[in-house]
Amino acid sequence: MTGVAMVLTAFGLDPVAEQVYRGMLAFPGVGVRELAEYTLLTEQQVRDGLDVLGDHALLRASREERGALRPVSEQRAMAILIERQAAELAARQAQLEAGRRVLSDQLAQDVGVAGVERLQGLDAVQGRLEDLLTAAVTEVLTIRPGGPQPAEALAAARPLDRDLAARGLALRCIYQDSLRADRLTINYARWQRDSGTRVRTAPLLPPRLTLIDRTTAMVPLAPAGA
Repeated sequence: MTGVAMVLTAFGLDPVAEQVYRGMLAFPGVGVRELAEYTLLTEQQVRDGLDVLGDHALLRASREERGALRPVSEQRAMAILIERQAAELAARQAQLEAGRRVLSDQLAQDVGVAGVERLQGLDAVQGRLEDLLTAAVTEVLTIRPGGPQPAEALAAARPLDRDLAARGLALRCIYQDSLRADRLTINYARWQRDSGTRVRTAPLLPPRLTLIDRTTAMVPLAPAGA
């Protein structure tokens, strides 16, 4: 048993199938009954394992014995499994991107013909912001005036900021200089910075703003309450 064979399950190969594969490497040319004895598996498990190996293209026709199958080399098996997982990841990523585009289109339609949507109440604003940030694909720019931020606002923002950073979007946030007087807010800004957000401060700021993909903006209805 080599180090390569021991990690095949990490690349999606069923443990029983790997056990059958290793048995075939160790005892080439034996039948199902012998493989079951050597691997301490049932004959049905061996057959199931052979089916999996065949599905993964880890078996090839013998060039010496007509109708017989031989396992590919361990290096080849690793390469095949890696390529298979890469293809699956690419397909999954394509599905996610397609779903995100559908969501973005739906959100754009929800805004309406005028291109303006009025929201009443913090819950409505929070829900809409979550939808828009979920559909964001390139960048999010925010202006957070007022210095110290309410603890409940930071608590609501953290999972959204964490998700945006994990997805690799370009993130920029500007706070007012007076945030430095509040330990909770400055600690949050430092966490943003450490997560990949470009954080800046300025002495004076316009009303609160969230700009998403440079196409959609959220601004307060009453600037004085921003």
